[in-house]
Amino acid sequence: MEDLLSYIIKNITGTEKFEVVKNENEGLTLFTVKVPSEYVGLVIGREGKCIKAIRNLLKVRATLENVRADLNIESLE
Repeated sequence: MEDLLSYIIKNITGTEKFEVVKNENEGLTLFTVKVPSEYVGLVIGREGKCIKAIRNLLKVRATLENVRADLNIESLE
């Protein structure tokens, strides 16, 4: 799933200046994508449509792997 997120974020931002951090707690896998502040708006998208689509793709992949997953976006500083 990390590869999927990396692929999506890389193609949205057009750069490799981001981090994907994976934390597992009690059956839930939480992914935190840290992107530079100038790209946060691109990843979120207008009215949050882009981040919703990314979360939906992540949930589909998680369902296929029989795990639970969620996604957060943070700004690199």
